[in-house]
Amino acid sequence: MTAVSYDLAALYAEHRDAMYKVARSVLRKAGRPDLADDAVQDAIESIMAKPPEKIDNPEAFLVLVVKRKAIDLAKAPAVARRADYEEEDHLVDGFEDAAIDRLDTLKRNALTREELAKLPEMEEQVIRQVIMLERRAVEVADELGRSQAWVSKTKKTGMLRLNERLRKGRVA
Repeated sequence: MTAVSYDLAALYAEHRDAMYKVARSVLRKAGRPDLADDAVQDAIESIMAKPPEKIDNPEAFLVLVVKRKAIDLAKAPAVARRADYEEEDHLVDGFEDAAIDRLDTLKRNALTREELAKLPEMEEQVIRQVIMLERRAVEVADELGRSQAWVSKTKKTGMLRLNERLRKGRVA
């Protein structure tokens, strides 16, 4: 099995806001939100030193590494203002809840894309065009050389099939 390589710069650029928000949130409780840059830099350096073999969710991975680095910084004797710092103390403004909700949405989106790809080709194409790209059924029908009624029926059949697949694939 070959090692997977990641464009860390692209991942950083895409998720930098989430990483900085998490670091500031954790470090704010220690009275040092100004150290958020250090936490993010330390996290990126540690990832560069030992790149992961596989990342299922890059945003979750990066946020988790930054969170751990920020907690380490907050617990450092030179930074910590109180000895009883708990991981739960970093919750500020519900940011973590929003990040968790976003990660759940990303996971659901990935499952939806995976199941969509398993549909018959025409159903997948119609759903992508009409639902995901928000194109009018008339336009899609013209492109495919079909009637608008056919596009509507194919969309409905595909959505029913997709919903059933998602129900079966849902983790309890």
